[in-house]
Amino acid sequence: MEGMEDQKSLKSIKAVAEQLNTSVSSVYRMLADGLEHYDMPGGVKISDEQLQAYLESKKRCLSSVRFDKPSITLPFSEGEAAFIERARQRRRGGARSAKRRTKA
Repeated sequence: MEGMEDQKSLKSIKAVAEQLNTSVSSVYRMLADGLEHYDMPGGVKISDEQLQAYLESKKRCLSSVRFDKPSITLPFSEGEAAFIERARQRRRGGARSAKRRTKA
């Protein structure tokens, strides 16, 4: 009977995706990334222990990461302002098309 209990704790790809509130494709990416699993005749099965071990290995605490402010700040120059304005004009279709829109 012990073998039956072990099989009940094994989850399918779809069950793991539902548990993690993610897609089946994401679970397959996790398998490719190193999530241990059983390749059984009925399909891939994952135990709770395997899933927890994988999730623990991927855990990151962002609150402990500190970002240092740059010590040098570059001044905003007129050249930079002109560059940004030219980029905006290109996005809108250029200065010539803006003139055509105003004539029409």
